[in-house]
Amino acid sequence: MRAESRPGGWYHRAMVYLLFLILLLPLAGTLLYSLSTSWSASLLPSGLTFKWYVALWSEPRFHGQKRLHASVKHMHLMKHIPQRFLYLAKKIWLN
Repeated sequence: MRAESRPGGWYHRAMVYLLFLILLLPLAGTLLYSLSTSWSASLLPSGLTFKWYVALWSEPRFHGQKRLHASVKHMHLMKHIPQRFLYLAKKIWLN
């Protein structure tokens, strides 16, 4: 029986989406803050820039870390974790 056909199925789907939204909002805010030029007394930053990331990647001390290199090298594997979680969440809660 699909979630839409069960009584309250839309409620469970809405709660799962709300939970994901609550969990992703701090990450989105941190990313936006890291890309801002300056942010004071307003809801949104006054401008966006990659200046901080360019400064970080051009720092020689940052490139000298072997552990960091290994973790960045294997970061492509992490893209499968959210996909697998969403698949399991859909299978368990929404079906």
